[in-house]
Amino acid sequence: MVNLILHVCPNAVLGLDVGASDGALANELRKISGIKFYGLEPSLDDKEVERNGVKIRKGWAHSIPFESGVFDVVLLTSVYEHILPENRLQSMKEIHRVLKSGGVLVGQIPNMYLPIEIYSKLPLQQYLPRVIGDFPFGGSTERWKL
Repeated sequence: MVNLILHVCPNAVLGLDVGASDGALANELRKISGIKFYGLEPSLDDKEVERNGVKIRKGWAHSIPFESGVFDVVLLTSVYEHILPENRLQSMKEIHRVLKSGGVLVGQIPNMYLPIEIYSKLPLQQYLPRVIGDFPFGGSTERWKL
């Protein structure tokens, strides 16, 4: 991920991690790349917190509480699938809005055909009845309301 970011934006200095959780990914990327990351997380109890050296604001992808054109990089890792379908287009518009010209969106969507799903840790989740397979095992149900 760092190689991709630095290849596309070699002079990147500021990033946003949408769906930052506890800021661990953004913090690791900062250590490796030197890029300062902010986070955005809908499940926060407070308006803003600092975790793992990352300032994280409460917010949603379809309404990003940052000025336009400020980020060189926006991360959307294992988040898109949690955005409600009716909010997806607006979320992409918001990400585009906060990216600088020439900035990069780095996204990743989990592969449901892996033997063990990364969130639920359920083996062969894609073969379970949808009502069971879509249940947010081990996590906050708030994450499922993006």
